[in-house]
Amino acid sequence: MNASIEDDDGDLVVTLGLKSMQKTFVFNSAEVPKDELEYDWSANFDIDGDGNDDYSVSLSHFKMGGGKKEETTLLKACQASLWALTEDGGEVLDLDVEARVDKDSIILRVPGYAEAFEFEKDSTVNFAAIYYLGGESYIP
Repeated sequence: MNASIEDDDGDLVVTLGLKSMQKTFVFNSAEVPKDELEYDWSANFDIDGDGNDDYSVSLSHFKMGGGKKEETTLLKACQASLWALTEDGGEVLDLDVEARVDKDSIILRVPGYAEAFEFEKDSTVNFAAIYYLGGESYIP
C-alpha cells in the first residue's frame, strides 16, 4: 500500500494506493461478528502531536446485526466519513466525504475540512487498511 494527502484548494484529498483491487468484495461474512468493523481504509491524523489520533478520514464497513452476506462494490457497501476520535471511540462529523475508486486507488475528498481541524506544526498522519478476516496494513 502507498498513500498520500494533499490540500487541493481547501479540500483534503487522501489517496490510498493498493497493490491491486478487485471489482467486488464480500460483505457481512458469517465469520465476522455483528457490530464489528469488517473493512476500513483510513488516514488517521494526530493534529497536536501528542501521539494520539484526533481525526480519521475513512471508507469503512461495519457488519450490522442482521446484515446479509452480499458481494458488491466498495462504494455501494462502504461509508466514507470524517471522524473526531476520542478515548472512548469517536463520532462522525457532519462534513460530506466524497469517495471514488480509480484503478487500484481509493480516493477520499473532504471539502472544507478546515471547518473541523487545521494541521499544526507537529501534526502527523498514518494510513491503515484493515480487513477483519485478513489482517491489517499500516503506513506510519
